[in-house]
Amino acid sequence: DLPSTVVMFDGSVYDTNNGELLGRFADSVRERNASRFEVLSSDGRFLARVSRRDEKAIELFERDVDGPPRVISFEKYKQPTVRFLTFTAPDRLLAGLQVSPDFKAVAIRLPEGSPGSDFKVDHVGQRDITVSADGKYLAVVSATKFEVYDIQKGERVAVMAPSPNIQGLPFGMCGGVAFLPDSKEIAALIRGQHLIVWSQRGKIVDEILIRMRLSSTREGRQSFAWLPDKSGWLIEGQLLGDRELRTPIAQIKSQLKD
Repeated sequence: DLPSTVVMFDGSVYDTNNGELLGRFADSVRERNASRFEVLSSDGRFLARVSRRDEKAIELFERDVDGPPRVISFEKYKQPTVRFLTFTAPDRLLAGLQVSPDFKAVAIRLPEGSPGSDFKVDHVGQRDITVSADGKYLAVVSATKFEVYDIQKGERVAVMAPSPNIQGLPFGMCGGVAFLPDSKEIAALIRGQHLIVWSQRGKIVDEILIRMRLSSTREGRQSFAWLPDKSGWLIEGQLLGDRELRTPIAQIKSQLKD
């Protein structure tokens, strides 16, 4: 059997394997332009979002539960701003907070919704931070550093080596970062042209120069992803590449507009 994959459309959650309707979120989920960014748990039970009205807290919706969302706030931190959200497991949420002058990663267990342990990271942003498929590791990219943390231990476990082919800020203009499906390697798209792959220990194992022009990517959209079988990658949802050939092999064009 194929692993279950869920998707949300207009507040309803579906299993993409068979099209089954799994349930619905409260009507307020469908409020237009209410969310700055939002994430859905892998089983479709929870939806977490950061509201445009209040970037200091998280709104948590539970499928098939009516009424207003639960608000997860961070009173222990001084003037926090939520910059990143992801699920590390169906019942575990990880939030990235900017608490000037620092950045914190905060673990939240659901359905309780109470902030738990935290650890300091170098940077948080919705497009230059990602979690491994097994939920164990957090990768954080800033203009000058690229680090990997063990989420459970709250410890830095690797620092990625800078490429000698990039002048100036070594990780500036990061267009997306993603672990390979087996979490043994990690890659990032730097300056829209350099696709760099690192080992778990931070050593560069491959660097591919992308020579095709790409359209700009909106803030918050993950612009780089590996194919499930690790054979290639997809950039900005339009450029399909083959790792063995080390080159793009197809460009997908669409007439769809936001």
